[in-house]
Amino acid sequence: MVLVAQAAYHLDELLPLRDELGRRGIPATVAIPEPPRRPLHRLRPAVRRHRQLLRAIEGRAPVGAPTAASGLLAGAGAFVVMNDWGAATSSLVSAARAGGIPTIGWVEGVQDFADIDTGRSRRAYRTVDHVMTLGSYDAGQLAGVPTTVVGSGRLRRLWDAEPAAGDDVVAVNCNFTYRVLEEHRRAWLRSVRSAGADAGVALQVSQHAADRALLDPRTRTSEPVGALLQRASVFVSRFSTVCYEALVRGVPLAYHNPHGEQVPTFRDPQGAFDLTAGVADLGEVLRRERPDGRAVRAAAGAFLEHHLRLDGPPPELVAGDVVADLRVEA
Repeated sequence: MVLVAQAAYHLDELLPLRDELGRRGIPATVAIPEPPRRPLHRLRPAVRRHRQLLRAIEGRAPVGAPTAASGLLAGAGAFVVMNDWGAATSSLVSAARAGGIPTIGWVEGVQDFADIDTGRSRRAYRTVDHVMTLGSYDAGQLAGVPTTVVGSGRLRRLWDAEPAAGDDVVAVNCNFTYRVLEEHRRAWLRSVRSAGADAGVALQVSQHAADRALLDPRTRTSEPVGALLQRASVFVSRFSTVCYEALVRGVPLAYHNPHGEQVPTFRDPQGAFDLTAGVADLGEVLRRERPDGRAVRAAAGAFLEHHLRLDGPPPELVAGDVVADLRVEA
């Protein structure tokens, strides 16, 4: 089996799946596509993500010599990708399907499945043969596509751990990336800073690896977002998988949308988090006393149950069943 990783957090799903397949006597390899050489190569977001991924895999899996795509395809029983529209993975998926190799997508996080806000037509998770989703919400967005609700091992492990108990900083997620609504970044950050100043709270801004902005070094932090969430009084974000992560950790979430995102994933909070659209309502959220992490999780229960599979067998076991059932014998 070939399991394709394109970001460091993909390893949290694919390495346990590799181990689970190994226990079943099914050999599996994690493949890391190399970004193509282009002008200003070192500054490109894909290259930064690739370096982060290589650092993340050190000590967790051996790294072999580069292999041509044709070598990966030869004798493969199935391809598992975390997305099927990227430049590297889309060509691999097409080649695998042309060769009769089953292709399986594992939803990597929150998605604008209908490309309402992306301005493009990615057809996310619609070119693979089968999709493993995070929860029933994703499955409903992929009507007509063969799906299995699997969940996320990374988020499941956070849910099973003790909730975060920090209370000393407002964590802000700057993730205007891949040319999606990037023109709103400056105004979005300005509104968050104004709300923080009005509330008299300290802000720490975590920047996505692919976000290209030059941020104020006085508030930008290089601390991993997971560590930042552990000590956060509230998490302020736009559309991001880290919104799920905050809730499963028990961190209050303010979904800040002054720029009018249309993607529906977070449109109905079901009591799980606050929706804010301006400086005044965000400031009000930031002035509140931080609730207990268990209370945050309890309030988010209905929303999370719809969006994430957080009970039953571990995700890697369910994913292993899907891959074992769909694979072809070499």
